[in-house]
Amino acid sequence: MNRFHNMTRAGVGLAAVALMLSACQHGYSPDRYSTASMQQATKVDRAVVQSVRLVDVDGTAGAGALVGGAAGGIGGASFGSGGGSAAAALGGVLVGAAIGALVEKSATETQAFEYIVMKQSGDLMSVTQKDAQPLAVGQKVMLIYGIKARLIPDTTNSASAAPAS
Repeated sequence: MNRFHNMTRAGVGLAAVALMLSACQHGYSPDRYSTASMQQATKVDRAVVQSVRLVDVDGTAGAGALVGGAAGGIGGASFGSGGGSAAAALGGVLVGAAIGALVEKSATETQAFEYIVMKQSGDLMSVTQKDAQPLAVGQKVMLIYGIKARLIPDTTNSASAAPAS
């Protein structure tokens, strides 16, 4: 009965790790802003999309190993007694950390679009972002600078958006 209780506790710990890591998924959308990005003036340039390609974005690893290791250590410590408990805790930490890192990496891997745009000055810029549908080659866009650069469709009328002379 005690062994079943220990296994259940370890399983609940690993399930909690998976749940916490699923909440860590990144929002790479150009439509999502962090609180720190609010009320910040950023430079904007007009540009035209020159090329688009789908790219893989590697997942992160860090918090998952820490949380998994902690849960594994707690679960492992509940097995055995004395030195056996310490060895089980160490084994739990190692296995939990490995599982936590894999779960986090898997949960945070994604795909995004890499855009090469030409600014009005003729300079080329690369921006990678996650979009539901890619921007089209030849599409006019606004390049928004900042900690996270973004491309959004240019919905202004170019003639009326030009500065008055």
